[in-house]
Amino acid sequence: MKDAAGNGLCCGDGIGFYAILEGNNTTPIFSGQSFGYEERNQIAYSYVGVDEMNTSNELKLSPNPASNAFNYNVSLEKAGNVKITIYDLNGRLIIRDIIRDLEAGSHTLTQSVRELEGGVYMVNIETENTSRTARLMVE
Repeated sequence: MKDAAGNGLCCGDGIGFYAILEGNNTTPIFSGQSFGYEERNQIAYSYVGVDEMNTSNELKLSPNPASNAFNYNVSLEKAGNVKITIYDLNGRLIIRDIIRDLEAGSHTLTQSVRELEGGVYMVNIETENTSRTARLMVE
């Protein structure tokens, strides 16, 4: 980091600090304060793990327990597809469906469960940038 005015962040009108922020976040991943004409730091920054989708919205299934069908809500920032998968508690895929070409906005969708035996299932709903899972009881 260089200070073109040469007065640093320590003196006169150079009082202050600097910070390196991640994206639009306000939490600094690195920061510093007073320095003269130049300060050098090495910064290595990377993620550990797998890319995660936004899962901030809880998936709500209604009614739950269900006997014929259940409803769920999705919101799309832009037009796209919604994928629904239903698994039994042993992890076996029971239903996979793709609702194609939905317009941007909020939608209430319905999924039939008439062909399912009574029991507990895991329902996963995926859009372009979200993945949400909830437990469904079928009567």
